[in-house]
Amino acid sequence: MKLKTFILLIISLLSFTSKAQNSTSNQLDNSKIQLDLKKVQNDLEILQNHVKEVRRDELNYKIEKDLLRDTFSNYYDLIGLIITIILGIFSIIGFIGIRDISSIKKEYLDELNRLKQIQSQFNSQAESFQKEQNKLSGELTEIIKTSEEQNKKIKIIELREKIHTLVNDDKLFSALEYTNAVLHLEPDNLDILNEKGRILCKLGDINECITTFEKALEIDPNDETTITNITEIYFLGNYIEKGKNMLLKHKTIFNQKKYTELHDFFEIIELYHNEDKNKFINKIKAIAELRPLDIEEKLISGWDFSEAIEFFLYQEENELIGDLEDVLEYYEGKISGHELYERLGILENK
Repeated sequence: MKLKTFILLIISLLSFTSKAQNSTSNQLDNSKIQLDLKKVQNDLEILQNHVKEVRRDELNYKIEKDLLRDTFSNYYDLIGLIITIILGIFSIIGFIGIRDISSIKKEYLDELNRLKQIQSQFNSQAESFQKEQNKLSGELTEIIKTSEEQNKKIKIIELREKIHTLVNDDKLFSALEYTNAVLHLEPDNLDILNEKGRILCKLGDINECITTFEKALEIDPNDETTITNITEIYFLGNYIEKGKNMLLKHKTIFNQKKYTELHDFFEIIELYHNEDKNKFINKIKAIAELRPLDIEEKLISGWDFSEAIEFFLYQEENELIGDLEDVLEYYEGKISGHELYERLGILENK
């Protein structure tokens, strides 16, 4: 009995357990079904949204299509209008009539020939104008050149007058600057070169003085003024041999009456440099006795002894320097023969 009861009890437990399991399984299935149902609903909503987007895009496409159709329709009408106008113009031209190509070509050739003739005439006139222009240009250049030459000559004349004024005022350095200004304008001006040489002689610059006269002599080896000036400078500067060579080389000049007495003057200068007082005094006496002793008169007319007088102011001391200065004053006509004799201590012949 007890066994039967125990078995029944076991059977009851098993049955209860089976029911409990079935009940749990059913609950799980229901939950799963509900989840699947929610998923399906979500998918359905997503699908509906896609459908809405597709419909919206379809509507936009339709709108754009209608706009494009309207636009092209307007352009089509405009193009049609333009084509109609063009065809109308051609119709009018065709109605009026177009001249044939041969007629146009003939007119073109005629016009071309006319233009060539005009070009030829223009070239001829241009060439004539160019020749005239060149001629006028040459004449203008010559006028300008002549004007410049005249202005330069006038300027040189003005400067020469200024130089002479300055020399007379004993403003030798200023005068020298003006001679350089003239030589800048006209480097081969013999008159100014000789003037510059004389100024340099007065300033005692023997080397530059000789250089200036030698330059003048190169420009014109036969210029009488330059020859006489440079010969004097050779003697004054104690270049005796060069001076004597000039006298021999240019006998024709120095044998002229106006220059004959220069030989005696140059000899006195040579005796001065040799410091031979007896010969020096005797030579002076011999020259003075040839003319009245009581007159003051330049011994060589037209010859300026002022350069020699001022030149020896800058030279080294010589025992005869005082006697030479007296002789130069006598030659310049500043003292008489009587006064010269008295200064030199020469006894006059009774």
